[in-house]
Amino acid sequence: MDIKKYADDFISEYSKKYDLRLGKSFDKEKANCSWFTNVFCDWAKENKLPVKVVYFDSDEESHTAPIIDGKIIDFTIKQFTKNPNDDYKITKPEDYKKYGYDKSEILDKVPSWFTIRKADKITERLIIRYDQFQTKNPLN
Repeated sequence: MDIKKYADDFISEYSKKYDLRLGKSFDKEKANCSWFTNVFCDWAKENKLPVKVVYFDSDEESHTAPIIDGKIIDFTIKQFTKNPNDDYKITKPEDYKKYGYDKSEILDKVPSWFTIRKADKITERLIIRYDQFQTKNPLN
């Protein structure tokens, strides 16, 4: 399985609809790990991919990401790396020990108790040129 291709395809499709914070710093109030996991899992199931959810818990904060064949696709890795250009990273569960997560659990689907902070939708702006709506002044 080409996990990188799946991540790239997802980013390509969803970046047209949502501000995925590509090249921007992480903001947990916009497109948090639960949102990415939930949306990617729905997308992956539509594409017949064997996706599951990895859940990390710690004393401070939990973290989640989609996982396929033991490989995590973390679309919010920049919260750990602090690099705004890390739009996603393919990792393994054991890689998260350096971020303070010693234990992980694999779930079949996104639990209803996840706190999901949605990404901002991209809206098309209607640009109206002023000269298109000028009318002649009948008094002149």
